[in-house]
Amino acid sequence: GILKSIFCFLAEPDLLRSVSPVCTKWADVATEAHAELMLMSVGCTGFLSADSEFDNESDDESTCSGDDTPKYLEKSWNYLTSTFPWARFLAEGGFKQVFKVFNHKHRTEEAVSVMDIKMLKGSGEINIVGAELAVSVMLSSLVRRGVCPNFVVTRGAFSCPFKPPAKIWGSENNKCPKGDLYLSPKVKKVPKEPKTRGRYQ
Repeated sequence: GILKSIFCFLAEPDLLRSVSPVCTKWADVATEAHAELMLMSVGCTGFLSADSEFDNESDDESTCSGDDTPKYLEKSWNYLTSTFPWARFLAEGGFKQVFKVFNHKHRTEEAVSVMDIKMLKGSGEINIVGAELAVSVMLSSLVRRGVCPNFVVTRGAFSCPFKPPAKIWGSENNKCPKGDLYLSPKVKKVPKEPKTRGRYQ
């Protein structure tokens, strides 16, 4: 509808903080727009439209190009390392790695999942990942609106051309290189930006 077409132009913080609290109808449409945004973030579109049917086996580049990430979702190496100066490796699955991180901006611990978008696109799995992201924000909406508390709250998404630094975020072999707790250093040193670029989200 017209409302969803308008909401699809809004950024993620606007959908979550400004639009959703207005009324139930707006919250429903904002959730759909948020799900579409998650699909766009990995280059997938159209899976939530009324005349489309999601197909896990589809390799149609017109529905999943992998090159359409909204620019405001793209973050720099400096953002990645300064916002999350401490992390602990938790697990690795088929599509992503999961870390416990300290969010320096909000002064709180959070869970962050990291996916290699280029690798997933090359393996033909990006459609599945796009659907997982869309469903996750829909379920998150149920928690935020007090409908059901039994799902994980998705607070946001961003992409970065650099993989999180293992010396800070940890790895399978060294889960917590910066210690068990975040301790603010007296002298803050920004890790050197890697030469190898990719696409991580």
